[in-house]
Amino acid sequence: MSASESLIQVLYVGDDSGDSNKTGDTLERADSRLEVETATSVTEGLDRLASEDIDSIVSGYDLSGQNGIEFLETVREEYLELPFILYTDKGSEEVASAAISAGATEYFRKDTETEQHAKVANCIRNAVGEYRARRAEESSERQLPRVYERITDGFFAVNSDWEYTYVNEEGSDLVDRSKADLLGTTVWDAFPELVGTPFEEALRTAMEAKTQTSTQEYYPAYERWYDVTIYPATDGVSIYFRDVTDRKERERRFQLERNRFRALFENLGEPVVEVVFDDETPRIKRVNDAFVDAFGIGEDHYGESLDAAIVPDGDETAAQINGQAKAGNQVEREVYRGSTDVHPYLFRSAPFIGPENRQRGHGIYIDISERKQQEQELERQNERLEQFTNMVTHDLRNPLNVAQGRLELLHDESENEHLDAIARAHERMEALISDLLTLAHEGQEASDLESVKLAMVAEDCWQTVATAEATLNIDSEQSVRADRSRLRQLLENLIRNAVEHSGEETTVTVSDLEDGFYVADDGPGIPEDDRERVFNPGYSTTGDGTGFGLMIVQDICKAHGWEVTVTENEGGGARFDITGTEFADC
Repeated sequence: MSASESLIQVLYVGDDSGDSNKTGDTLERADSRLEVETATSVTEGLDRLASEDIDSIVSGYDLSGQNGIEFLETVREEYLELPFILYTDKGSEEVASAAISAGATEYFRKDTETEQHAKVANCIRNAVGEYRARRAEESSERQLPRVYERITDGFFAVNSDWEYTYVNEEGSDLVDRSKADLLGTTVWDAFPELVGTPFEEALRTAMEAKTQTSTQEYYPAYERWYDVTIYPATDGVSIYFRDVTDRKERERRFQLERNRFRALFENLGEPVVEVVFDDETPRIKRVNDAFVDAFGIGEDHYGESLDAAIVPDGDETAAQINGQAKAGNQVEREVYRGSTDVHPYLFRSAPFIGPENRQRGHGIYIDISERKQQEQELERQNERLEQFTNMVTHDLRNPLNVAQGRLELLHDESENEHLDAIARAHERMEALISDLLTLAHEGQEASDLESVKLAMVAEDCWQTVATAEATLNIDSEQSVRADRSRLRQLLENLIRNAVEHSGEETTVTVSDLEDGFYVADDGPGIPEDDRERVFNPGYSTTGDGTGFGLMIVQDICKAHGWEVTVTENEGGGARFDITGTEFADC
């Protein structure tokens, strides 16, 4: 049995149980969909009505406690629309009129004919059908506001006169207008700025053509973007809308960034390729002009394997790079690539996830051919330098050692005044050789760094440098991060330079600066015009100086990332400032 043919619960109220049962049976035989329960008094009938789900009441006129009209009036106090049929064998036109006036659904006189029972049954069925339909509609109307308030969209109901008949809370918030302000007001009075906009066109199309319309537009009055869908209704339109300003702003920024990236992609001076991974194979999606120039690979190769296009035979780096890039990892390594001529490149990958959640990536190829040539040339120079230092060590020092040994023998055998001059020349040669060897190895970056107490290293240097009657003044509490042996070499050269140029009784000061330290003396100082030249190779103002000491100081500073400058000491003399140091705890 369908929902429309479901059983109808009927309550028959009479004054006699036998008569009630008989009437109930008669009605059930007249229509099998009726299920009749009986009550023999008004009190029992009201109790049944309160406790059971009754679809219709059929009542006699003469009842226990009240007559049928009075019972009807009692029922109508609480059940305004419940079908109520007065079915009695007693009555008159006056009774019938009173029953209808009191709210009876219908009035029937009893008789013995089957046709009359069928009329009553048919009346019950029709009345209950209408009653159920009204209840369903009322229930739906009660439910709709709750539905409208739960949805995340704004919702307006507008009648055919363009008046707002319903506004949900979200809709009120989205337009910053209260429900009371909108209800009963026309769309055009509430929002005159809509006139002449795509919103007006969509509203009028939905209202007049009775068709669904949608639009997404900017509303200048509110400086917001709205996504609006309008559905035709029985008496007007239903409007669903949402604020999409944030989404549009994200889309705008995304498009802007996309355009910027596309411009960068196209105009970048280095070769760039975008690939999409097909299993383990990177396939060419697009390339920039620099890539076409470098590899001769353009649009006619889109969709082809990148490896097949530019990876030399036997190269094993491609598979490793592909595995890392497909896993979403950034890669940077040197590779050799080319479609015809193979060149060295620094390859950098930038993986990303594309449409359909497929792994993609950008590959940037920086030609390092020139750098590789420079590295090879530097390697050759280093080899020649190594040969030179070996030559200095063995081919120059060995004869010098022989000459010094023979000179000592001559000293034992003779008192010739020229022997001291020869000894000084030998010492100068030894100093030159030492400085040259130092310079040959000074180009390397300082790597063996540790925390070094500046005062202790300065004190040690003073003990090993020939200082005659000079005085050392140490005013330092700092420790610096440095290569200990190279820092000592720096201080030895500065102390030796101070003593040699300032006299045997000079005072040498080692003290702290805010971002480093300095070595100063109280001698004649260095003329301002000469201060930039003191670090040049061979610069010396003494006859027996090598001219490499301060150059070595500058190289040691560069190896540490420091800076050395020369200035005038307070009270006279030269001061060498070493700045950019990193202080450390011992």
